[in-house]
Amino acid sequence: MSADSSALIIHGGTLGDFVLTLSIVQAMKGAGFARLEVLARGAHRSLALRGGADAFRDVDAHPWHSIFSSSPVSEELKAELDQFDIAVDLLGGEPFSRQLHNAGIRRVFSIDPRPRPETRTHITEQWAGDLAASGLKLPALVAPRIEVSAGERKKKRTLAEGCPQIIFIHPGSGSAAKCWPLENFVQAARALSDQDHRVIFCIGEAECERWPAEAIDRLLGSGALLRDLSLEQLAISIATADLYIGNDSGVTHLAAAVGTPTVAVFGPTSPALWRPLGRRVEIVSNLESGPWPGVECVLSSARAFLKFTDTIQAS
Repeated sequence: MSADSSALIIHGGTLGDFVLTLSIVQAMKGAGFARLEVLARGAHRSLALRGGADAFRDVDAHPWHSIFSSSPVSEELKAELDQFDIAVDLLGGEPFSRQLHNAGIRRVFSIDPRPRPETRTHITEQWAGDLAASGLKLPALVAPRIEVSAGERKKKRTLAEGCPQIIFIHPGSGSAAKCWPLENFVQAARALSDQDHRVIFCIGEAECERWPAEAIDRLLGSGALLRDLSLEQLAISIATADLYIGNDSGVTHLAAAVGTPTVAVFGPTSPALWRPLGRRVEIVSNLESGPWPGVECVLSSARAFLKFTDTIQAS
């Protein structure tokens, strides 16, 4: 690709997949693409822009919503697509790729983002391999980064002024099967609160709909509670923390991407395939002897991170 090439990266998945997709955006930027735009769900706008995209297009907005129609591409949409030299389609659908070709995009690289049964390495390695096989060879993918400025971190830090360290905990996930038992989170939070750390739970719409009021009250008895933040607000808030604890979830991928030390609790899903990527990520699982690790295993990893942070702050 020439240095002045422009690309449209198309994504339709959930938060965790989207965060991992930013590793492709950042690799393409490293490969010299002059302009990178992302077409995805509107909620992901701020993360795309903080993660390296030059611009964002909302897939539900006019005229972009019609890109998924089987009808002929409108002249208005053709005009929008005409500015791109290539498209990277992470939806993996042949009819959709054909639609992009018909709209005038000269080269379309289409991959199925779902893991294949034989995949044993991280999902991003499958994506990179599939893109290379289709003709788009990129530098080695690295952990995605979502930028949060020092000023934003400092402003939000006032949430826990006077406390030794801030610990964010997200006890939910898009799938209930991927959630460490809630009582375990409560026990861990109490143990950390007893050491005078500031524990802040964050939950979203899925948890508010799925959990009874008594479950949410259990969290309130063990820490502060933030609800229904936008993804940008959540990213900035987690970036102020000294530690994050969560399940195999999109929010955990978000925490790793903003650079917060992250303890990711895995149960039935494969860490080899789906672990959050980052240099300060610790995976805690117990696949050999049971579905879940114990509370002390998670606390051990959490305390190791907190001890390291204490040492850095004291030096």
